[in-house]
Amino acid sequence: MATFERFSSSRTSRTGCVVVLIGLSVLAEWSNAARAADPTFVGMLAMAVDDDGAQFLGLSSQTRAKLAALVEKRESEVTQLILQIKDLPNAEKQAKLAPFVQESERLGMEMLTLTQRERLNQLRVLRMGMASLVEPEVANILGLSAEQREKVRQSINRRNEQMSRGGEIQRQITRRSFERQLRALLTDEQLGQWEKLSGQGAGRSIPVSQNTEARQPAPADERQAEDDKPRTRADDEPGDEPGDEPGD
Repeated sequence: MATFERFSSSRTSRTGCVVVLIGLSVLAEWSNAARAADPTFVGMLAMAVDDDGAQFLGLSSQTRAKLAALVEKRESEVTQLILQIKDLPNAEKQAKLAPFVQESERLGMEMLTLTQRERLNQLRVLRMGMASLVEPEVANILGLSAEQREKVRQSINRRNEQMSRGGEIQRQITRRSFERQLRALLTDEQLGQWEKLSGQGAGRSIPVSQNTEARQPAPADERQAEDDKPRTRADDEPGDEPGDEPGD
């Protein structure tokens, strides 16, 4: 009987340890999830409170704490809205969430200086990569033609379709492939403007998260224009540089 009691006590102790370890593991997962803000609900603020973004913006510990508290508050407030739209198609969900996201960003921007707001916008464009060309504001600043805008839209649609298939490695390949295709639609001048929008033109080093769409863009090719007509990078073919003459 004594042996059985010792065995039972030992087994109970081991079981208790396992339960405690599982509980600690769950708490750790919850803690990690709490630290990762969801841009679906708070937009650009998710970048402002991550380590790289906060460092680039030069946030004080006090401002970062206020932003983190705002993010937590907004993510808790969106629960009821999520329940209301959970059965809607994705496009309708995004439309319903848009006003909430905009309000989240507005509240967060009020806590930042003008310089910090500018840097946050630069970081947003860089992390989106060439997918940012689909945004009307970016397209207007770059002066994209109607033809360029349509090609951008088609490329983004194809990319989104392909991104829905395959594993993470395939998605990374797809991102890089379409990043190159979209860059090729721009003239050198437009690419330079995009680099300024993303903070690259100022010679700054902006942190890019591992989970972002884009990577640092390569320097633009330098070439002399043949005439005043804007040429996209896709127009250039080997051997068509100014001054190249056909062989006799």
